[in-house]
Amino acid sequence: MSAPDVPFDAEVFVGGLPHDATEEEVKALLEEVAPLVHIRMPRAPPGSGKENKGYAFAAYHTAQDATAAIERYKNYDWKGHNVGVTPSRPRNELFLGNLPKWLTAEDFEAQMRELTPGLISVDLAVGRGFAFVAYESNNAAERATKTPIVMDGTSLTVRFREPKVSDNVLGTITVAWVSAVSAAGQPGLPEDMTEEELSTICSGHGAVERVCITESKGAKIAFVHFVDRAGIDAAIAALSGTEIRGGYKLKLELSTSGLDKK
Repeated sequence: MSAPDVPFDAEVFVGGLPHDATEEEVKALLEEVAPLVHIRMPRAPPGSGKENKGYAFAAYHTAQDATAAIERYKNYDWKGHNVGVTPSRPRNELFLGNLPKWLTAEDFEAQMRELTPGLISVDLAVGRGFAFVAYESNNAAERATKTPIVMDGTSLTVRFREPKVSDNVLGTITVAWVSAVSAAGQPGLPEDMTEEELSTICSGHGAVERVCITESKGAKIAFVHFVDRAGIDAAIAALSGTEIRGGYKLKLELSTSGLDKK
């Protein structure tokens, strides 16, 4: 059964979770603010000795409840871990390719509304074979990606739209995405690296507000929150490519996760 649709601004991302926390425990924590519509916490791979991957996605009934959770759980200490709740990035826009070039915007919209419920807008590049569409919720967009769409006998290419980040938004980012590559070429930070150790490494170049270590595709990564933009710029310039722990080369980039990309 698919999760019910909720407004974009009622969805949140929860990072920095203890790896032994259960979904029920995280749900109980978040529901100290307000009841949840649903929660999804990716499980760790079998045999890893961990319950989860260190993060979860949750949805409240209203944007007001989500905002209250974001405020309450900012830099929040839970079970000895620095947990943080941030807005979840909307994923309601899709790219469609391989369109018939004769297709008009009216015909395209009519067919898409019939095939995929929840459509709210279309942007067709007439005569160029592609379009962008937007849906009323993340779940509606995800359902559309799983729907076979054929027009004029041709199967369309359907995937989530990759948002672009404006220069104005880039200039406000104070969060760094941090990873590393081992001497053997394996991606990810050292398995036993702590948030305190990484904070010490980064704070030598700029004031650090907090560090959140999590996992992505089986590799250990981190998000380092700096106090200001000068600090993150200095850290990226000084630490990118430097070696730690006898052969791990650090990788630092600006993190655009969760930003409003216009």
